[in-house]
Amino acid sequence: MRGGNDDEPVAAVLGRLRFTSSSAPAIYLNEQLADEMFVAQLGAVGEFTRSAARNLEGQAGPAVVRVGASRESSEQVTYELGNPLTKALILHSALGGAAAAADQSRPGTFVEVVGPMHAPGVRTPADPDVDGDLIALVAAEAERQAGVLRAFSDADTVLVPLLILAAAGPVGAVVDRRWFRPGFAASYAPYPQVAFGLLERADPRLPLMTLIYLRPYL
Repeated sequence: MRGGNDDEPVAAVLGRLRFTSSSAPAIYLNEQLADEMFVAQLGAVGEFTRSAARNLEGQAGPAVVRVGASRESSEQVTYELGNPLTKALILHSALGGAAAAADQSRPGTFVEVVGPMHAPGVRTPADPDVDGDLIALVAAEAERQAGVLRAFSDADTVLVPLLILAAAGPVGAVVDRRWFRPGFAASYAPYPQVAFGLLERADPRLPLMTLIYLRPYL
């Protein structure tokens, strides 16, 4: 396997790697944010992919890199930079380790959260019991953001409050309904989820994140 060429395009390096990723589809994907963050973090993505190629050079079989939080039984896949989900997953691969170790108090930090999902007003068979105060906090944040949108004459965007009930503590998110994938969400929402995105606010009562994507932890 060829490696070590720092001038090699990212797409070419990605073509020589295989990634361990969940076989379940994303139930939420903010395509616009995934594209924007991929461009903004292209240097880190390039460094990650080339480093992975060099570190795995000479191993028997294809070089395999894990995508963020995924189980050992996850499928091995190859990626091409042709769609926003690919870019979101590559971002997660490149920055997921930093997300787990980063100072979670700084807005704009990449964060990864794993746990059951609760969407107030949407019940699933496995829906966990949630503190009513947490529901009120994330619902109030959704209403605050909706008010800002209305102030800028955006009356069409529908915001949905979410809670990810991670072992280390719950995290809230306010998401744009247009990026939800309802068919997949109906099937996979009851499973624990991997949420990847940016820290929006480090409120001690309920940290908030800007969600790039959400997919089942399978």
